[in-house]
Amino acid sequence: MDDYARAELIAVIRQVRKRWRTKLAIRGAVGFLVAGVLAIFALAAALDYFRFSPAAIFGFRFVAGALLLAAAGWFFARPMLRKVSDEQVALYLEEHEPTLDNTILTVMAEPGDRAASPALVRRMIETAVERLHAVEDGARIEREPLRKFSMAVGAVSLVALALFAFGPALLRQTLSALFVLSRSVEAAAPYRIEVKPGDATVPKGADQAIAATLSGFDAADAAVVYKKGAESSYERVAMLKGEDGSYEGLLFDLSDNLEYFVEAAGVRSPVFTLKVVELPYVK
Repeated sequence: MDDYARAELIAVIRQVRKRWRTKLAIRGAVGFLVAGVLAIFALAAALDYFRFSPAAIFGFRFVAGALLLAAAGWFFARPMLRKVSDEQVALYLEEHEPTLDNTILTVMAEPGDRAASPALVRRMIETAVERLHAVEDGARIEREPLRKFSMAVGAVSLVALALFAFGPALLRQTLSALFVLSRSVEAAAPYRIEVKPGDATVPKGADQAIAATLSGFDAADAAVVYKKGAESSYERVAMLKGEDGSYEGLLFDLSDNLEYFVEAAGVRSPVFTLKVVELPYVK
């Protein structure tokens, strides 16, 4: 086979393979975006089920990373790492451009021991290259798929942006909790309960008021959950909801140190300690 003519033919073959890989990459982007949006919906539902607890946020950050890596591997790495020989590209061209009439496959085959006139071989190659130029070097094979997949990428991206920007706040909270890694899992939780007095020292025998304010969510009721000493079990005291939406509860006649937290709609505040000491107080 004439070296110069073969080089020109191989150059066209490589262009076709490059455009084919570009099509695969854009098609993979569509699948990756769709899978990513569905994963965010699933992770949002899971985090809401666990009420965005720090442990859940910590665990699902790893789950989100694993899902993204798996999607990238499936939609990008798997098709892009596929080995495609020049002969396979020639067959691809022939299948999608019937006007080539098997000229590419014929000239790509090595003559081997066959006796062939160099002039005839050169003319066959020139004919193949001419036919490739006539079909825009195979560019029109991928033109329509590239257009469709590019439009699909744009459409999916716009829908995803609209959902995250104007959809349920739960989606934005999920994105912030999972992907803003500069924040601790405690700070990333959108559902919080602020408790007063928190850790405190109180006189023995006194009553202690507990106030709680919900942030990021609402609840029909709330309770103070406490226990006295490591061996005792937890007890609950219902809290009353005020007109401003905050809750108030009261622990009576404190005689021992105790740990407590406030719970509402499955969300828990941090655990606080009331230290009971012998101090004078007004009853």
